[in-house]
Amino acid sequence: MTIRDYGRATPLQLDMLNLGGEILSPDESAPTDRDRLKAMEEARQMLAQQTGRDFGFDLAAWHQFLLNDDRLSQEYTSHDAWEAVKQRIDELLDDPDRLRLVSRLVVRGRR
Repeated sequence: MTIRDYGRATPLQLDMLNLGGEILSPDESAPTDRDRLKAMEEARQMLAQQTGRDFGFDLAAWHQFLLNDDRLSQEYTSHDAWEAVKQRIDELLDDPDRLRLVSRLVVRGRR
């Protein structure tokens, strides 16, 4: 799928961006926290389904796993969008806004 700013991204790359709180839609309006939280939860479910693993909302753990998995690394690092995806994942790893959203998801999960 071709996504503005990312080019021809794979489903796995899109799931990782969504896990990081990115909203990838043609809608130009700023996403709400609610939109981002929903995207993050859905991405986690999709990644767990695809991989048989669950690293929660730990973007770094998912990133390392996908980079090192023999079966999934080729799709994750697909050259068409990889440079832009990797740059954004690197930015999101320590993004205070993403970390704030993750803490809300973790608290919500404890209820």
